[in-house]
Amino acid sequence: SVSIPVVLTKVAPSQPGTPSLETIVAKRGPPGVFYDRERAVALLDTLRTGGPSAKIGLDISATPEHKTQFEKFRARLAAGEL
Repeated sequence: SVSIPVVLTKVAPSQPGTPSLETIVAKRGPPGVFYDRERAVALLDTLRTGGPSAKIGLDISATPEHKTQFEKFRARLAAGEL
């Protein structure tokens, strides 16, 4: 797996009684997995919205390798993978 240093911007607050996005991110759960469109839609059909959210961008400490990996990540999202 690859780690990419990012910054969170435009953070939307969590609902009262739910953990903040900072708390969720700090737990450093398992690495992400990409799903093709069909599987992603099936997975998303089981979820509900309402939690915290944010946009991400590369941190200023990102190396050229981080930037390359981030662009690959963006390309996969743009191709419809989630």
